[in-house]
Amino acid sequence: MEHVFQGRKTNYGPYSNSRLNVGNCGYSFYKQYGPEKNKHGQSSSVASDRGAAAHEVLEKITRALHRDETFHISKSLVAEWIVEAVAKYPQAYSESGEILRMCMAYAANPPRLCSEAKTEIKIAMKFRDGKLDDCSYDDPTALIRGRIDILDRTDDASIWTIYDHKTQPNIETADTLQMGIYAWMVKRSFPYIKEVRTVLHFARYDRYSPIYVWTDEDINAIESEVLMRIAILESQQQWQATPHVGCQYCPLIASCPVLREHIDIGKDGHWHVQPHSLKILGSSGKAVQLAGLSHVLDELRGIVGDELREFVKLAEAPVAIPGKVYGYHVSEKKTDWKLVNKSMKKEIMKIFKDHRVDPIDYMGFSQEISSQVWRLSNEQLMAKLSEKLPFKSETRFEGKRR
Repeated sequence: MEHVFQGRKTNYGPYSNSRLNVGNCGYSFYKQYGPEKNKHGQSSSVASDRGAAAHEVLEKITRALHRDETFHISKSLVAEWIVEAVAKYPQAYSESGEILRMCMAYAANPPRLCSEAKTEIKIAMKFRDGKLDDCSYDDPTALIRGRIDILDRTDDASIWTIYDHKTQPNIETADTLQMGIYAWMVKRSFPYIKEVRTVLHFARYDRYSPIYVWTDEDINAIESEVLMRIAILESQQQWQATPHVGCQYCPLIASCPVLREHIDIGKDGHWHVQPHSLKILGSSGKAVQLAGLSHVLDELRGIVGDELREFVKLAEAPVAIPGKVYGYHVSEKKTDWKLVNKSMKKEIMKIFKDHRVDPIDYMGFSQEISSQVWRLSNEQLMAKLSEKLPFKSETRFEGKRR
């Protein structure tokens, strides 16, 4: 059905924060919300199902504690709620243990809410008589809509606080576009409100973000940006695939024309580079192109690494993408051969001799030679060396497979 947007018809509403984010890629947006959207059906992923299932259980916990703050949220009760939620969102199955951990932590550390606080608020707006006004969430002519996890307020209703649950591994501040859209919609729907605040609850880490207070200037900026984005999408004529940060969550990633140029998804379900797309084949132009690409990637890798390292340090939390976690990882313990060489060589040699092993073959103490020691099948010697040898571990920033 077509909708009304400032006197002209729109084709892709009602909009939401997630729909505007999908708009970063024309191909994904048109396939999901264009004329052929019903041919593709509703797609989901582990991340989306995990979020949906966790939100459902977190809402039940909030409601139970809001009715009676002394109510005991038992592990068995939460597990029962998770069973019900995962039945609706089956791809969350592999994350069910993590959901249980997050929900139990939240039950022990919920936000302090007033008696009038509400959960799962559905809010929507549309243009009526040339002005934005609130409307029913299910109104097919709604311009934009959203779901607020928790909407709290002070007793005099002058300050309203929006809480949003996040199950993602990444840490954000509470001034995101999503939270701005919620703040804007609440302020426009209830103009008597003096102040709107937003808080993010990071369920994975049992922590809350600092409160962000939205000024009138912030609200006006969000409104301008949202209306501009909608107008751009409505007037768009070409729908090219454009890689961006949301690609990891895209349900159409397997058919993405940009991705398929260099990467294919094998029968094992994993991504594989198609080497032929990077072949030079005697072309000097292609060689120069790939050399330039390599140079840019080298610089980009350094810049991105520095930014990620600094972010992880300040946020005290890793940055995760499917299959990999970027953060500070502690290496396995390794023998500190420098200390052995300085002060313990005679003691180690004695251990070898006591166990009738010639130390000459193993006392070079370079990493390559000394590592052969651990291949010996002499358990008593291994035990003595483990007791005596000094070990060290290193903490370094890197992307680690998970």
